[in-house]
Amino acid sequence: MAWFSRAPDRRTFPRFEAEVPLVISLVAEQEIASVRALADGISEGGLSVSNLQGLPVGQAVSLEIRLPTATQPIWVEAVATHNSGHYGLRFTSLTDEQRKLIKRYCRLQPRQKRRA
Repeated sequence: MAWFSRAPDRRTFPRFEAEVPLVISLVAEQEIASVRALADGISEGGLSVSNLQGLPVGQAVSLEIRLPTATQPIWVEAVATHNSGHYGLRFTSLTDEQRKLIKRYCRLQPRQKRRA
């Protein structure tokens, strides 16, 4: 239909710009691999991270998130949902308190522009 310029956004939660340091930990067969990263997008449902390699879609990870507005790190479980230049990490284990902290941080950030 000619009046639509792009497909509707199917996201459950709006995304916001972010500069959130995190540690991504992945449990392999007999070892734990951890890598430091910087989330460049955040929502109540997850994070987006660029400059990350070798994480397969569907891989479960543990995240240590350091929100600038929180006094302590947040530890949550997540799953890699896609890799299109940016990894999507969907939260799978947020408590109500963690969700409130993330929501408060999101409210202070500008909306993220949609990537082409």
